[in-house]
Amino acid sequence: MTGVRHPHPAHGSGWHVLTGGPSSGKTTTVNLLHARGYATTMEHARHYIDLQRISGRSIRQIRDRQAQFQRAVVAMQIQQERDLDPAQTVFLDRALPDSLAYYRFL
Repeated sequence: MTGVRHPHPAHGSGWHVLTGGPSSGKTTTVNLLHARGYATTMEHARHYIDLQRISGRSIRQIRDRQAQFQRAVVAMQIQQERDLDPAQTVFLDRALPDSLAYYRFL
């Protein structure tokens, strides 16, 4: 994943990224903001796991394929951020830098 560039420059963006460790309240906060009418995004790692589970894969099978998991999450994040308007105020449940950090950690 070398050479991955952010789809939009950070300067002048209306995006607010919620980031942090597991179970620190990111998704809860994003859900509360969404309930109050703010534009929000989903956390793609959780979404990918949900999609894989629907396809019949077990958590163990998903965990055994960490590189595939991280590549898929990065791809989903890139697509989402390409589709967002940088001028729009939106709260992101994690963002591309999070996904890249996890990928590089492998």
